[in-house]
Amino acid sequence: MDTIEKRLGSEALKNLHCHYSHIEFTDKGERKHHNLDMAEYGPDFKFLARLVAERGLKPVIACETPNLDIDAQKLRGMVLKELKVRGRK
Repeated sequence: MDTIEKRLGSEALKNLHCHYSHIEFTDKGERKHHNLDMAEYGPDFKFLARLVAERGLKPVIACETPNLDIDAQKLRGMVLKELKVRGRK
């Protein structure tokens, strides 16, 4: 987050657009996108949700898992939970 803000500015960070998925890689690159419950293929989204809430960001986070409608709701729920912990909406 600090690097993004340093290179692109505070507004770019606040309105960040990014994609999130658990991705299985091989030596040739991406092999397969996995659902959120496949933790061994990606970082825990809770860390990003916490940063979003702590910094008061308003990002667009595109979910790219095979169950994107279900997993997108899970991602949203994690961000909302972190916002609630910090007294933000």
